[in-house]
Amino acid sequence: MGKVFNGWRRKTGTITLVMALALMGGWMRSEVINDFVATDCRNATYRVGSYGGTLNLIRHSPPNAFGRFLHWDSFEGQKTNRHELWDQWNSWDGYEVEWQWNWAQFRFGAGSLQGTKTVSFVIPYWFIVIPLTLLSAYLLLATPRSLKPIHSPEAPSDSN
Repeated sequence: MGKVFNGWRRKTGTITLVMALALMGGWMRSEVINDFVATDCRNATYRVGSYGGTLNLIRHSPPNAFGRFLHWDSFEGQKTNRHELWDQWNSWDGYEVEWQWNWAQFRFGAGSLQGTKTVSFVIPYWFIVIPLTLLSAYLLLATPRSLKPIHSPEAPSDSN
C-alpha cells in the first residue's frame, strides 16, 4: 500500500479528489438544505452560504453582531423554482446598489442599506467541482513520462 502514494502526483491527485467529493456533497446538500456560517470580525461580518447549487460569500460592514465567534444557520430549502430562490437570496430590493453583475449562475454585487454595506459573490458549485475532478483524474490516471538521459557528445579519445 505504501507504493500507491509514492510521488507527488498521487498525493496531490488524492487530495484534489477528496476536495472535489466534499464539495460535491455540499452541492447535493445545498439542493435540499440551506446553510449559512457567519463570523463577526472587528470591521465586518463574513458569511458563507450554500443553497440551490451555489456558494454565496457575503461581507457586511459594520458587523451584524451575532454575539458569537461562529454562527451557523441551517434550514430546509424552499420548494420553489431554483431561479426564484436565487432571486430571493440575491435580491437587491431596497438597497442602494453600487455595482451588480449577473451572468448565468454567477452573481456579484455591492450595495448599502440603512448604513450597512454588503458585498456578495455567488459562485455555482459546478465551477469548482468539475475542474477539481478533472485535475484529480489527470493526476491519478495519467502515466508520467519517463525522463530520458541527455547524452552529450563524447569527447574525442586520445588513442595515439
